[in-house]
Parts: sequence; C-alpha cells; structure tokens
Amino acid sequence: MSHVIFSHTKSREKKYQQKILSQKQWFIDHDFPVFLPQNTNRDNSDKDYKAVKNKLYKLQKKWDKIESDYFKIISSFKHSKLLPKYISHITLYGPEGEFQAPNILYVRLRTTKDKKMILEAIGHELIHICLGKFFEKQNLSYEEIEWLVDNLILQSNLKKLFPNYKQQTIGKPRKNILMEILN
Repeated sequence: MSHVIFSHTKSREKKYQQKILSQKQWFIDHDFPVFLPQNTNRDNSDKDYKAVKNKLYKLQKKWDKIESDYFKIISSFKHSKLLPKYISHITLYGPEGEFQAPNILYVRLRTTKDKKMILEAIGHELIHICLGKFFEKQNLSYEEIEWLVDNLILQSNLKKLFPNYKQQTIGKPRKNILMEILN
C-alpha cells in the first residue's frame, strides 16, 4: 500500500523558495494566491524550520487516520498509477499545494485556513501525481485538470474523507473524462 511521508528540510525548502520566486510573474499574471518569501538570501531557515517541524508529527498522525482509505479509493480510479511512497514537503510558502512528479508534493502550512484544509490539499495534489500521465495523454489544460481533480474528490468516496472540500472557481468541465476515470 502507498504511504505519505511528511518532511521539512532546509535544503529542499531553500530550493522550493527559489523555484516559486522564479514563477512570481506567473502567479501575478494569473492572480494566483501565493505566499512568496521576501528574500531567499536572508537566512530564515532556522525560524521557518522550527515553525514547521513542530507541526509534522501531528500532521502525520492526522493523515495516517485516512491514508489507507484514501489510497484504496484512488486505486479504484481507472488510469491511476500509485507508487509505494510519496514525500510531502511542508512549507510556509507557495500556493496551498503543488506537486513534482514522480512522488513529491509541496503543501503550505501557514494560515488558519491552511491548517484546516491541509488534508484536502494533500489529497488534491496526490491525485495530480497518481493521474498525471493520464492527464498528459488527454492533452488537458491546467483549468481542465483542476476541474477534474476537484470533481474526482467531490463525486467519489473521497468526499467522505474530505467533507469540507470546496471546488475551485476555475476549471472547464470534462465530464466524459471524469466518468471514464470513475467507472
């Protein structure tokens, strides 16, 4: 069965901060909500590291309660490809969630909303990874993929695991592809 390991390392955090800063214009152009570090040259790493590290144990325990059910549901999706292990880097920066194939996701834990919705963000990003190759073959736009991921959660048994999940306001319906995955 697949397993998510939560981590926060200074080196990965620094690389991630540099990456999101390099994407700053995209976030601005798309009016995308994101927390950007002020300066990666200034060493915030000790303070940030402690702020996140203290939350990892609780987060791992919360995720462990739903992990088995989550991956059982995902494995029932047609075209899903599960790996044995996923690394979830917890950060104070970036968008709510982001993924990097084949098995890394970045999830922000900064605001009160982040804290309330972190399991949903993890579940959302994992769907991107598990169905990523299929989405690529379908030649889908960013908006179409977001719509599909949201609706896979809302129209499957994942809704029981994430009862407070909210659909994003972006997205283009692709119901035929959604039904293909769910059936």
